[in-house]
Amino acid sequence: MLIGETGGRVTTELKLKLDWLCLCLYDSAHHLKLDHEVFHHPLEVAPELMEVQTPEEYPFQSIDTWQSKMKVWKTQSVNYPLADVGMCHTLYGFEDSPDAEVFARGNSMKGPDCVALSRQANYFHWGFSVPPSQMTDSARRLFVNAICYIQKFNGQQPLMRKSTSPREWALRNAMLPALLTDEYRTMKTKQIRDEIAASPGLLPERYEGHIDQFIVDQLGWVEPEMKRILPQDLRDRFGNNASEWITYYRDNFEYLRQGDDPSSFVVDQDVAALKISNRAPELLEYCIGLLERQKDVALANRLLQRYTGMNHDTPQEWRAWFVENKSRLYFSDSAGYQFRVQPN
Repeated sequence: MLIGETGGRVTTELKLKLDWLCLCLYDSAHHLKLDHEVFHHPLEVAPELMEVQTPEEYPFQSIDTWQSKMKVWKTQSVNYPLADVGMCHTLYGFEDSPDAEVFARGNSMKGPDCVALSRQANYFHWGFSVPPSQMTDSARRLFVNAICYIQKFNGQQPLMRKSTSPREWALRNAMLPALLTDEYRTMKTKQIRDEIAASPGLLPERYEGHIDQFIVDQLGWVEPEMKRILPQDLRDRFGNNASEWITYYRDNFEYLRQGDDPSSFVVDQDVAALKISNRAPELLEYCIGLLERQKDVALANRLLQRYTGMNHDTPQEWRAWFVENKSRLYFSDSAGYQFRVQPN
């Protein structure tokens, strides 16, 4: 069981998919997987869902569409600053290996696309930091169930370690230009002013009497970040039009892979030309078929090596490998944008 900040320090050292996204998880969860056994065994858990106003910044922090209201489950009786904030990890690409599952997302400063409760192999991520005495009754029952559930995976080792950023981050990158709009800047400026008015200690000492400069600096990271992670040729095409960026990455979503910068993404023109997803087993079978027909051999070998990390000398060897392992193949963006074989 990996709990709160301490759990995050463990997962960082182990390079698990349960990564350290942010130590900023608040007191509630959403998108609960209520049909999962962890909510029903050995104790029946009945989370008390309540409807709340969706935070204004969530549409700017998520690749999903959000309504004006959302349903959340309070997991603790106190919130920050009366309790330590919790740890959340990245939602994107988390479930792209068979040993990983998400039970609930959490409300955090990083937005709604982060995970509060999950599992990878024999590690259970309980992102909330409060002790049972400060949990709600339903959260205490779920905590008991989590301990029982993770025991089923005793001794299981993670199938992979996280080495690359999943393609969903390309959609988040595409939203960066939206943070330059007057709508966002007005909303964010009001939010910062309200937070500092409620908790003056949040304003660093060097900004005493200069809150306007603090706000400018808080918003100043966007353009440098765009230059770092958004390709120059696409910036020349789309400029600051977020909708065009998003359309481009959605249209090419199944052909994306990580670029030279760990935070950037490129379209694999080889698979885009074939119109086959780079994470579909059909791509491997198609390339093996090319080798068998002695057609586009260089392309086939290039894609097979790129997406499996292997080399075989003959089409027969590739076919034998594929037939033997097809039922256990899975593709992981997080593990280098490659197909892997799940052990028996």
